[in-house]
Order: sequence, then C-alpha cells, then structure tokens
Amino acid sequence: MKRLVPAFILNQQKKSVFEGQFEAASMFIDISGFTAMTQTLMKNGKEGAEILTSIINNIFTPAIDAIYNNCGFISTFAGDAFTAIFSTDEIDAAYALYAGLKIQGIFNDIGLQRSKFGDFQLSVKIGLSAGDVEWKLIENDVQNAYFFRGEAIDNCAGSEHQCSTGDTVIDFNMMDALKSGKTNISCTPLNKKHYLIDKDFQLNLPACKNIDHEYPGEKVNTFEPQVILDRKLKGEFRDIISAFISFEENENLLSAVLEIIALTNQYGGYFNKVDFGDKGAVALILFGAPIGREKLDERAADFTLKVKECGQRNNLNLRIGLTFGKVFAGFVGSDRRSEYTALGMTVNLSARFMMKAEWGEIYLDRRIYNNIENKFQMQFIGEEDFKGFSGKIPFYSLISKKEQFDDKGFSGELVGRAAELKQLYDFTKPLNEKRFGGVVYIDGVAGIGKSRLVNELKEKVPDYNWLFLPCDEILKKSFNPFIYYFNNFFDQSEENSVEDNKQNFESAFSSLISDCEEKILSELEYGKPFLGALLNLFWEDSIYDQIDAKTRYDNTLYAIKSFFKALCMQKPFIMELDDGHWIDKDSLNALAVLTRNVDECPFIIISACRYNDDETIFEFGLKDVLENRLELNYLDKELSRYMIDAKIAEIYKTPNQKVPDDVFEFIWEKSAGNPFYIEQIIMYLHDHKVLDSEMKLKRTSIEIPSNINAIIVARIDRLTEDVKEVIKTASVIGKEFIVKILSSMLNSLSIEFQSDKLQNVINTGKTENIWNSIQEIKYIFKHALIRESVYEIQLKERLRELHKLAAETIESLYNENIDDYLEDLAFHYEKAEITEKAIEYLDKAGYKAKYNFQNEKALDLYSRKKAQILSRLNLDDITNLEISNENKSIIENYFDTIVELNHLLQITGQLADMLVNLETALVVAENLKDNVRIGKVHIDFASYLTASAKIDDAIEHLEKAEEIFTEVNDETMLGLIYRSYGISLMRKGEVQKAFEYFYRELEIFKNSSEKIHYVDALGNIGVMNRYLGKMDEAMHYLINQLQMAEVEKFKIQSARALSNIGWVYEGKNNIAEAIDYYKRSLVLNSELGMKNEIIRIQDNTGFAYQQIGEFEKAVKYHENALELANEIGDSESEAYCSVNLAHAFSGLDDFIKSRENYLNGIMLAEQSGYKDLQAEALIRFAELLHKNNMLDEAKKLLDSGLKLAKEINYEKYVKRGEALLNKF
Repeated sequence: MKRLVPAFILNQQKKSVFEGQFEAASMFIDISGFTAMTQTLMKNGKEGAEILTSIINNIFTPAIDAIYNNCGFISTFAGDAFTAIFSTDEIDAAYALYAGLKIQGIFNDIGLQRSKFGDFQLSVKIGLSAGDVEWKLIENDVQNAYFFRGEAIDNCAGSEHQCSTGDTVIDFNMMDALKSGKTNISCTPLNKKHYLIDKDFQLNLPACKNIDHEYPGEKVNTFEPQVILDRKLKGEFRDIISAFISFEENENLLSAVLEIIALTNQYGGYFNKVDFGDKGAVALILFGAPIGREKLDERAADFTLKVKECGQRNNLNLRIGLTFGKVFAGFVGSDRRSEYTALGMTVNLSARFMMKAEWGEIYLDRRIYNNIENKFQMQFIGEEDFKGFSGKIPFYSLISKKEQFDDKGFSGELVGRAAELKQLYDFTKPLNEKRFGGVVYIDGVAGIGKSRLVNELKEKVPDYNWLFLPCDEILKKSFNPFIYYFNNFFDQSEENSVEDNKQNFESAFSSLISDCEEKILSELEYGKPFLGALLNLFWEDSIYDQIDAKTRYDNTLYAIKSFFKALCMQKPFIMELDDGHWIDKDSLNALAVLTRNVDECPFIIISACRYNDDETIFEFGLKDVLENRLELNYLDKELSRYMIDAKIAEIYKTPNQKVPDDVFEFIWEKSAGNPFYIEQIIMYLHDHKVLDSEMKLKRTSIEIPSNINAIIVARIDRLTEDVKEVIKTASVIGKEFIVKILSSMLNSLSIEFQSDKLQNVINTGKTENIWNSIQEIKYIFKHALIRESVYEIQLKERLRELHKLAAETIESLYNENIDDYLEDLAFHYEKAEITEKAIEYLDKAGYKAKYNFQNEKALDLYSRKKAQILSRLNLDDITNLEISNENKSIIENYFDTIVELNHLLQITGQLADMLVNLETALVVAENLKDNVRIGKVHIDFASYLTASAKIDDAIEHLEKAEEIFTEVNDETMLGLIYRSYGISLMRKGEVQKAFEYFYRELEIFKNSSEKIHYVDALGNIGVMNRYLGKMDEAMHYLINQLQMAEVEKFKIQSARALSNIGWVYEGKNNIAEAIDYYKRSLVLNSELGMKNEIIRIQDNTGFAYQQIGEFEKAVKYHENALELANEIGDSESEAYCSVNLAHAFSGLDDFIKSRENYLNGIMLAEQSGYKDLQAEALIRFAELLHKNNMLDEAKKLLDSGLKLAKEINYEKYVKRGEALLNKF
C-alpha cells in the first residue's frame, strides 16, 4: 500500500470531519546542493535522472523515519524539500527539534553522495516554528485534495529562510513552546525572532510513544487517480509540462481550487497538490504524467488561460509558470510516506517562472512558445538568470488564444498502392520462366507500408511458395533470418527435447530430398550437418567437427545455398527478407553465395528496407545480380482518403460508410500520408471514443499526439496495468519473445499470472495490434516502432533490472543448452550493466563464433568484451594502469581479448586496425612483466608485418620472441616461431634459409606430444624439398606425413599430403602416379568439403593430363574446377582454371573455345593482379593466333605479354615469348 496521503487526513475523512485546527510544532526541511546536483545529473540523460532519484530516496528514507519515529508526519513534499508537523496536543514540541537534529546528523553522515558522474555534497537547512495549524479536506467528484496552512506552516518556512547551509533555526514561537516543555537548548540569537541552534547541541529525549496513525488505505483512491495506485514501477521518463500556480490568499481560494481541479481533469492533466509553504499558496499540475496526452503544449496553454479566467471570476490574484521537458515521473519518499511527482529541471524552472511572474501573468518557456505561436497570442518578456540554472533563459507571457479555424481532421483507410503492386508483380515474371528473378528492394521510411505492400503481393501469387525471413535489429545474430526460417521449416521448438527436434529435422529433411536431382541430393546430404548446426543439432562423428573453422563456415554457406536450390526445384519461391537494412554480415555472405550462378533457379528475393542514416538507399552489395528497386512515397490525399475509409470501416465495423470530410482532413494532416501512422491514429481515435456512430466528431476540436512514438505510448497508456506491464517486459526480450521466458520474468517480478490469464493478456496484445503470433509459444512485435517506443519510455534503472531478469531467466530455463543462448545472455547482461557476467558470456559467444568462422560476429563480440573490461576498470586507456593483485587477472583477460581481436583482424584482412591493438598488447604484457605474453605479441607482430610485406621487420620480432621462449624453454612456441621464420623467408624469396628454419621446426616437434605439429612440420619440409628440386627427399617426408596423419586420423593433413605427393610425382615426370594421388586427395577433400582444395586439385589433375596429351580428360577436370570456382565466387581460381582450360582446348585444336577461355583468363588475371598468369596467357594466346595465321593480333598480344614477363622477371615466358618473336 502506497502511503500517498497523510494518515491524519484519511482518518479525518473516515470520521467525516473535513476541516480543523490544532496546535503543533512544524518543521520545513530544504536540501542544499540539490539544484546544482540536478543540473549536473540531468546532463547525463536518463541515467543521471535515475541516480538523482536514487540519491533523493536514499536520503529521504532515514529523514522520514526520524520524523515518524518522533511522532510527526509529513504534510507535503516539494521536490527537494518537505514539511513535517508534530501535534503538541499529543507530544512535547521538543520532539520536533529532536527529529531535526537527527536529520542534521543523517546528512552529516551521508550527505556526500558519490556517483559515476561526480560527487555531490548535500546538506539541509531546517526551520522550526510552533503555533496554529489549520487543515482542510477538499472533497470533489473528480479528485479530493487537502492542505495544511497557518501560523506554524508559514513561520517554519520563515525560519528556514534564516538558515545557512547545515543550520537549524527556530523562531520565538518554537522557543516558547520548548520553554513551556521545560526543554533547555543551546542557541545563538540571529535577530529578534530567530535563534540558531548550536552545532554541538544535543538533545536527549525518551522514545516517543508511537502515535503513528492507523492507515485507512481504502480511501486513497479518492485523492489519487487509479492509474497511480496501480503503478508497479518506481517511475519512468516522460516529456511533460509542469504548471506551477501561485495564489494570493483570500476567501475565494477554496472555490478556485475546486474549479482548478475540475479544469485539470477536463484538460487531461494531473492535479498533484495544493500547498502552503515557502512560496505561499501554490498548486502543481502536470500534463503528460502519469498518462501520456496529445498536444501537451496547447492543452496546457488552454488550461492556464482558463485558470486565469477562474482567478478573475473569484477576484483572486494568481500567477503561473509553464515549462516543457523530460522529467522523472514517479514515487519519491519511503514506505512510510511518499508522493507521486515529477522531478527535474523542468519542474524547478516552472516554479522559478511562477515566482518571477506578476500577478495575473502566465510565463512560459521558448519550447512551448515555438509550438503554439500560431495559435496563441504571446509576448516576449526577456532573458534572465534563474537560480540553479546556468546562462540566461528567455521567457514569454501567454496572453490569449488566437481566433482559430476549425481543426481539419481525417478518417478513413487506404490500401491504394495499385501502381506499385503492379510493378512489384511484374518483377516476379522471371519465376514463370523458371529463372532467377534477382533482388527487389522496396525502399521507404518506417511505417510507409513496405511490409503491407509485400503482403498484398503474397495474396496475388498463391502458386509460388512464400518464405518469410525477418532480420533482427537488436542482437543481429549470425545467420538470424535463415535460422528463423529453418526453425519453422524443420519444426524446431524451444519446448522440444533435443531428440524431438532431431526427429523433426530428419523428417523434414527426408521430405526435402525425396525428389531431388542427384547432384543437388549429394550436396544436400553433405550439407545436412551444417544446416543442423545452425539449429544447434549435432551428430556423433559428423564431418562438422573434423574440419577447420573456415571450411566449416564455407560449407555452411554452401549448405544454405543447396537447401534453397532444392526448394526452388520443387516449386518457385519468393523469399521475403524483411527489414533487410538490419541484415547481419554472415547472412549477407550467405546471400552472396546463394545468388551466384543461379540463373536457372526459379526464385526471387524481396526485401523491405529503410534508408540509411544519411538518407541514401540501402543495398546488399551483391555482385553480378539483377537488382530492381521500388520506392514507396507518402500516400497522396486521394489514396489516403481510400485507406482511411477502409480502415475506419474495418475497426468501427461500418462497411460502406464514407468518413466525413473534417475527420478525413484531421487524420490526413496528422499522418502526412504515412500508412502506419494513419492506422495508429485511427486506433487512437477509436480507443478514446472520439467519433460517434456516424463517424462524426463528438467534439469540435480534438487533439492527437505530435509524433508516432507519443501516439503509440498514449494508446498503450489506456490499457490495464497488467497488459502494460506485459508489453513493457516483452519489449526488453526483443522483437520476438517466447511466452515461457516472459511468464517466468513476470513471476520473478511478483506479477503472477495463471497461464490462462497470461494468455488472455497476450491475446489482448494481438487484438490491440501490438504483436502477432509466430507459433503457439512465440510472438513477434507487429512493428519495430511499437517495440522501440515501449522500450524507450522505460527508465534505464528499470531496463537494467529487466535485462538482468531476462538473462537470469534464460540461465534458469535453458541451463542444459546454455550455449544456444550465449549472445542473448551477453546482450542482456551488457544492458543490465553486470560487467562480470557480460564479460563471461561475450567471451564464450566470441569463442563460439570464432569456432564457426563467423569472424565478423566474433570481432563484434570480442570488441564488446574489450569495452566491458575497460568499463570494469573505469578506464579509457589501459596502458598506463598500475598492475596490482586486485586487477591483475582482469588485465590478463584484457590482454587475451586483444590478442583474439588481432587474430580475427588478420583473418578478415583488416590489417590497418591491427597495429594499435598490437602496440597496446605489447605495453600491457610489459606492464604485467609476463615474458610469455610479450613473446606471443612479438609473434603476432611478425605475422602482421609478414602479411604487410615488411619481412625484415617481421624477422626482428621473431628474433625477440625466439630469445624469450628459448629462455623459458618453451619448445612448442619455438617450433611455431621457426615455422613463422620459414613462412617469412619464403615470402622474401630466401628458399634455402626458409628450408633451414622449417627443418628446425621439424626437429623441435619430432618428440612433441602434440602430434598435429609434427605432422604439419613433415609436410612443410616435404614441400620445401620439392621447391628445391629434391624430389626423393620431398617424397620421404610427405609419405611419412601421410602415414602419421592416417594413424592419427588427421584428415585435412592426409588430404594435403596426398595432393603434395602427386605434385612430387609430377615433378619426377611420373604423371600416372601423380594423377592417382591427385584423385585420392580429391576424394578425401570432397568428403571434407574443402572446395578451394578441390578446385586446385582438379585443376592440377587437368594439367597433369595435358602433360601426357590426354586433352579431353584435361578439359573435363579444368571445366569442373572452373565451374566450382565460379560457384563459390573464387575469381582468382577462375583465372587459373580459365587459362589452363584454354591450354587444354588449344591441345584439342578447338580454337573458338580456347580463344574464349584465354580472353576470360586474361581479364580475370589482370583483375586479380596475377601478372605471371597474365603474361603466360598473353604469350600462349599469341602462339595460338600465330598458329592460325592471325599475325597482327598475335603480335599485339605477344608484345604485351613479353613486356609483362620481363617486368616481373618471369624467365620461362621471357624465353618462350622471344622464341615466338623470332618467328615474325
């Protein structure tokens, strides 16, 4: 039960006593430093306001206890101040002073409040008095009110005005009351009326007999709106208008207050209080809290003008301050006494404006002025400094309302996109011809009707399969739109066991492959474990775990492609990639593979996309793919009319009834022709019962929120607290939410629903067009704007709490398969600002992404982990941090994280970003005095420099690493260093020196327990011997590598050894054996799905067949290699395969096909920068042309090829080119 009204007042109401008077001691407490603290914290947005509220409540709670423990009660709050009353009819006045001294002690102890945005010294000024207190209970059909006033109330505020910071001052009335109670005090006179209590004065009194009044809470609802009593949250952020009204007291004050309460209700405000204190008689009215309202500025301006008229009628002087801004709106105080109010600079400034205004004036700020200047007569007053605010603030006087024409309304609903729909339909025509239709982008702003248009197309093309793949804007998990679709296709559910999900997968997969072509069937069978892995399904001894991360990733892309190729062969499909602008990097890679060389595959991709932040169009950046665009603009007036009529007919169930012109004009004006806005506005009108049965306006003027977020919030505000709570909680889970998670979170929030009641609430959300169901257990917000609006209105503190709860719920519900939710947990713990947990799950999610070669995702996760560690250390730069036992482990974690980032940056080719990380890693390792880490950084430096072609610099770092690991006798690291030496020296062309280091690597790993290193070293030394022309030695090492790899079941190394043995046999001119080993390698690489290796080996096999004159077989292998290179988009391999295929056709004297492939190969070689291949192709093509007596063209090609060969010192083709030149 929230104690929002003093028990004293409720008990008097219960006894039907409505006014009275008693003797009391009174106390006014004002917190010094509060305004400055508020201004500082408000600069930091929501979080600053939350910290502010927390500080206030932390301080108020013990202060309120001090009052109630000494038989007083709070009569009213005033932001940073409050008034307390101690009835001297029941207790000695000394208890008021005793409570005041206790409060001073509290602020001495906890007045220094520390926060992330600064430290704030708070203190109190306390004024006390004694005398008559008059109270009044104002009953009203709309909302009751009450107030306390009188000599004691006025004078305690007067005493407080005599205080300096930390002072307690009493007046002569309080002094007399203390003397009559025989309480001796130590004080210093300030003037004839006031006394300053000495700082060291202590008062000892026996415990006050508890007279804390019984609290009849059933009557609170006559003083406070039900929406406040039902509110479960401490508060939220809202844009409000604060109206402070000051009265000059006379006999008509009460009737004026009654009228003002009625006016507040009429104009949709919240009557917060009427109060008597240091500012005299005042009332505070809020617009926009606790309920969002439309047109706050005009609403408040109209209200204040009516209040001004009320004052004139009652011969009552009043003045008003009116300001707009974002505030914390919620409960302030403690369990014993609290108040719903608004806190922030907006409220403070309205109080300042009120006190600045002359009697009869309404002062308002610039923001309100700008919003209503076309409708109200106002006058600029000036700019002045206001206490607690920096800089001069302009203010204006509200005079009257201008003469207005009737508001133009509008009503009706349209689906009129006929031209766009026809154009979109025409884009699908390639499907009729069993061809790929490319990508169609539907561009437009949020709410313009992109998804609606796509849905209309869906209804128009029932003969095609329709695939819905929405992109997630929050987590952007790898492959998320594809996983969404696969979950549905393979009937996967979080509610199922792993075994059930596997069984469903197998059943759907069997159905898919039942009538596939043989080639697609083999691709699908191979891709099955990769599709399963996307759904967290794994099989024992699967190829998935036998290959490296890159091959796993590549085969995942190819498996996705094979799946959709099989699907479109059954029936043409349209893939709706919704919200394509949110697509993740890995899904983009999948799209690139999916759309490559699929001209004969009947499918089309349609993607609704918002514009980029710079208002340019979004695009996937696909290569050589047909792209069409359709831009949706705002509906014109005629189309809007049609849509408005249709939508109102649907919602109001009034078919064939045309909406009146004024209603239509109103909606047209407010929506600007945005279909989603039209829909939301009409729902708002329906919710607020604005239209009568004939669809006419019930009032001559109606108001609507000024932006779509405000409309959505206002619509949701009218729902019950249960429904609002569920919507807010669901918005934290994400665009999609699972009922099981939502239910568990609500239960943890002590909002317990029986399953049927929760389902009713969820059904209400569907009815109110908040979300749609995906499955029985899963829902998705109907529009991103709805989720965003609901999410953003919530306090950061509340969001932190809900994100924490979401994470804990996932941990609890899915503990057995927690790896499926690592990214979700990382995200929620980040948002909850629970750094340790965020770091833990970001690390685990990053490792998982890296394992699956989802490198862009891994980069994102490790980068966020790095930021979390810096946040944990409260640092922007870690390099100057002094290492201690307390921070050593977290700094080591930071080091390991940037090392992971470096490896990922190198893999993804982002070398420019590596250097800063490497330099930081080196400094951190040196600060840790950790030689092993220092050595590893030097190795990474060498790798970076080798990739940057700075070989000498790389070797310098390897030398430093070698020195460190020699000193610590780490042979494994030394072996890897020697391997790095070999690679760097090979890049430099120093083959013999490279050989020596590869041999040292071999010697190191010969006795290593890590067999994989030794197997790799055997392969390296074998290849080096082949380069040096030592064929027998090469064969010896490669055969050893193969035998050991087969024993240890290292399949990748076995495949590599087989290929290299074939290469050695080719070098020995034993082509038959070479081809045999190439074919054996080809079988194993096909099993492993190593497509790049397959291309290379097929091309090598073709070249081997050329050497023995079997050109037809050579063509077959080169064509297979070229087709696969083309399929996977490997343009570099395409270049080599094209040139080798041209050679083979030349051997068959097929001039046309040879010429075709030479031209293609030369173009690709030039694009890829392979000058040696380009020179070879130019000279060989020139030979072909010369042979066919096409001498002019041959001479041009020869000149180009020979020039290039000489430029790069390609001796073999320099000689061959010069030999041909001599024939001219």
